[in-house]
Amino acid sequence: MNILNLARKPEFADICGAWSYGQWGCHLPSSWGVSLESSVENYKKRALSNQLPQTWVVVEDNKCIGMVSLKQNELEQYNHLTPWVGSLFVHPYYRRSGLGQKLMTAVEKEALNFGFTDLYLFSSDAEKYYLDHHNGWEVLERFPDPIEPTKQIPLMKKKLSSRQ
Repeated sequence: MNILNLARKPEFADICGAWSYGQWGCHLPSSWGVSLESSVENYKKRALSNQLPQTWVVVEDNKCIGMVSLKQNELEQYNHLTPWVGSLFVHPYYRRSGLGQKLMTAVEKEALNFGFTDLYLFSSDAEKYYLDHHNGWEVLERFPDPIEPTKQIPLMKKKLSSRQ
């Protein structure tokens, strides 16, 4: 098993785009303009760039089994905060094997390589996971879910250490 930048495995951009759309994009209002095609195109562009956003994939037996991204911005109202962890996804067959934690460790290391000292993320359904399994994450505040305004989403931050 290897964790590689999508630029080294651009053939997996379609898979990453499909996962991203299926997990998150398909739930967004159509007015946001997110489609399967736009999601795939987004990942194809990432595979050709050395700037953020960047995506790393887990490859086993030449199959893509997970991904994580590092993004400059994630939410318009928090443009002053950067960078963001996003699109953490592990194929259901490989979950509960520690891959999510390995992907988080990899993206934290890459953020340090880019010169960042803090990381941000939000998760509508995985707050307990990040707080329990990724030491150092703290909730900064909560904001209304743009899809379900009655639901509050935690905005989280982690201070990075070069000892990782």
